[in-house]
Amino acid sequence: MNFTSFAAVRRYFEGSSGFEDARSFTLSLYQEMSLPEAIAQACHTKELTRDGPKKDQHKRYSWPVLNKCRAALLANQSRLESAAVGGFDSLLRSVGDILDQAGLHGVRELGRYDFALKIGATLDCEPSERVYVHRKPLKVARALHLPIVRGDGQPYVLRSKFPAELASMRADALENLLCNCGDELVYVAERLGHDR
Repeated sequence: MNFTSFAAVRRYFEGSSGFEDARSFTLSLYQEMSLPEAIAQACHTKELTRDGPKKDQHKRYSWPVLNKCRAALLANQSRLESAAVGGFDSLLRSVGDILDQAGLHGVRELGRYDFALKIGATLDCEPSERVYVHRKPLKVARALHLPIVRGDGQPYVLRSKFPAELASMRADALENLLCNCGDELVYVAERLGHDR
């Protein structure tokens, strides 16, 4: 596909690509779960999809590590619920603190964000102004020359710093866009830069 604007990439992402629909579907399932169910599923190697459970490519952790994550998070449910009242940033910090206290330092930014996003869906707590970037989204944000902030150990970009055609998207949708359509966004940015 030959994209000519950020708006065209967004339309593709929200429509025919199915990327945003798949993420929204998965998070809607978490909204229906109890907190213990959400923690157990978030710490599983398979992700819930419309076509049934599928291997989650982002989960590169062994079963023993995922079991320790599940045990640590389950043992701290009230702490997670309290953190969620303070917003997603607070929940993400709490997930990280719990995993660190359990000696799970190897579960890095992407895993912590993924756990917090899914637990947050259950607790009605989602990212708002900060678009958390890690791995590919971080590389794409750098390529787009977006100002990356390192807060609480997790790099992020404020939604307001994205191009106008994208800034109105939900923060988690923007992260998903960077992950799934990053090459297209960089292409548009380079093309716009060369056309000026």
